[in-house]
Amino acid sequence: MKDLSRFGREQVEMGRLTQVVYPSLGIRFIAIQERVDTLTGDGVEMMPFHNIFNEWYAAQTSKKIRAVWQSKADNGKRVSSSVPFGYMKDPNDKEKWLIDEPAAEVVRKIYALCLAGRGPSQIARQLEKEQILVPSAYYESIGRSHAQKVPANPYCWDQKTVVGILENRQYTGCAVNFKTTTVSYKVHKTIYAGGGTSGHSGYAGTDHLGGTMA
Repeated sequence: MKDLSRFGREQVEMGRLTQVVYPSLGIRFIAIQERVDTLTGDGVEMMPFHNIFNEWYAAQTSKKIRAVWQSKADNGKRVSSSVPFGYMKDPNDKEKWLIDEPAAEVVRKIYALCLAGRGPSQIARQLEKEQILVPSAYYESIGRSHAQKVPANPYCWDQKTVVGILENRQYTGCAVNFKTTTVSYKVHKTIYAGGGTSGHSGYAGTDHLGGTMA
């Protein structure tokens, strides 16, 4: 191993592996930079201190990264990598969105139908009747990468998809951030953090699909 930080940064688990598990299995552990060799005993007594420092460094790095993202969000910038249906990233500025006109027309139609008194299930049936592609099928048709599964019937809209569009504050020009987060820098499990924080995107003149252009 080049150095202990490459091996891990969780000092309790590191100590268990190098002092209990590996010796019981007859495994020799070497960390070149710290000059650790469990066979000869060199540097072993300093390993706990190296591990504690590496864990502290990882925690500080995580804290600084989160602070940068929070600062961007506080200034009304979007920090999410995902883009709502109806928009696309500006190839010249990844933090800015452009209107994806064919998809935007669908979003406007959904809002118009809602304002006309239609419910989500009625809107979904209307979109299917007009054979309008669901978002995943639309992305597939234009060759845009996506993580959604394309249904067998590409025109079969789910009312949950309709509700998601109607309730998405980003269509009103808000930058919605931090709807999900991780447990900690050690545990990368994604958890729902609530409604997320929002602020105006700062793009004056942007076509807000759920606002005046709906």
